[in-house]
Amino acid sequence: MKMRNTLSVTLALCIILFITLMDNATVGDFTLVSRANWGALPPRQSLPSLGRKPLAIVLITQTNSLGCYNNTSCLDIIRKKQTFDMNHLGKLDINANFLIGGDGNVYEGRGWGYQSEEERSYDVKSIFISFIGDYSQMVPAKEQVDATMELLKLGVQQKKLSKNYKILALRQVTNILKPGVHLLDVIKTWPHWVPIINLYARSYLRNNIIKDLLFAHILNIEMDHLLLRSLSLIIGILLIGIFFTTANEDLIDNSNHQIIKLRPDEISAANEFTRNPKDLHIITRTDWGAQPATDSPRQLKVQPATFAIISHTATQSCYNEAKCILNVRVIQTFHIEAKGWLDVGYNFLVGGDGNVYEGRGWDAAGAHTHNYNNRSIGIAFVGDFSYKSPPKEQIVTAVRLLDHGLKTNKLAKDYKLIGQRQVAHTQSPGDKLYNVIRTWEHWSNNP
Repeated sequence: MKMRNTLSVTLALCIILFITLMDNATVGDFTLVSRANWGALPPRQSLPSLGRKPLAIVLITQTNSLGCYNNTSCLDIIRKKQTFDMNHLGKLDINANFLIGGDGNVYEGRGWGYQSEEERSYDVKSIFISFIGDYSQMVPAKEQVDATMELLKLGVQQKKLSKNYKILALRQVTNILKPGVHLLDVIKTWPHWVPIINLYARSYLRNNIIKDLLFAHILNIEMDHLLLRSLSLIIGILLIGIFFTTANEDLIDNSNHQIIKLRPDEISAANEFTRNPKDLHIITRTDWGAQPATDSPRQLKVQPATFAIISHTATQSCYNEAKCILNVRVIQTFHIEAKGWLDVGYNFLVGGDGNVYEGRGWDAAGAHTHNYNNRSIGIAFVGDFSYKSPPKEQIVTAVRLLDHGLKTNKLAKDYKLIGQRQVAHTQSPGDKLYNVIRTWEHWSNNP
């Protein structure tokens, strides 16, 4: 009986191992990790099909996350990426068809059969491949490049890709600057690369007819009918379109608020600081790995700024630099890709690690508070402070940042300090943080 049980357990383990090996299929010189094996959530609903014809375009992008170089860290990032795409960007599923890890593995996203939701004009015609990481500063690993080339070779063999498919970077067909320049430099050397000019660097060229023209050019198809359709539009764009810039980025969805009673411990926390500018540490956009803005931001119309507006990001808090950098990158991605803004909306973000993270900086108009962006500095506390107070380090750093702005003439001597909820329909910056800032210098009850 004992021998029979042992054999049964051994057989079960062999079956599990076989299923795992089948799911994680080794194809050519790379391993394709299935959705089941990285623990994918099911899509919100049925995904639109790409059809049966071989696809003509491969679009390369990046996740804008930290890189990963082993299976464990890659799995963690992909799961978080799917959650972010679905919960924050409103997608049906993780957006990419495939993701490439620095461990040399290919991770199945939507696979060969289903459309992405990355760029509407290309979703029905393209496979989207996303490199895990941010390649504005780091270089893709050789293992990633090799795995991608093997995946593309497999796509042709299985007739998922046309033999004459074209490779493009997402930044060539949208105003989103992905992938980063270091990955862009690599894919420019690949076979099938198409060196077209990006027509979407500014908002006035985002038009479906222009996209049709570009797509026709890429595929070398007949364009006469498209040229006839769009000739008058192109003339109009050249004459007047160039003078327009995006102006809708500072529209924010908000909700009602209430004020609660101030606690003595929150008053003392706000007052415990020393005004030593040497203690202020501002991490620049370069150092936290910001992606470039999709367009040049407008400058403040009123300088020095007459308002400092405090908000919170309503995200998870962070208490070390690595986590805060990741949070700030995610916030920027959300503002650009979900809200359609040209950059992260705040002028500065303050982390629970005691660092300031540069957003749009002192001189540019933000996208945080409608009707106040042109005359204010928007400072966001990273975290949700509806029910908990920020740590002392975060409070002290924000006060020092305001003091620095005053001393460098970026804030007017009589500037007004307010919470976002005072001038917008929102709970921000949360009841707990709102109680703290009411004790600070320059606080104004009547903006």
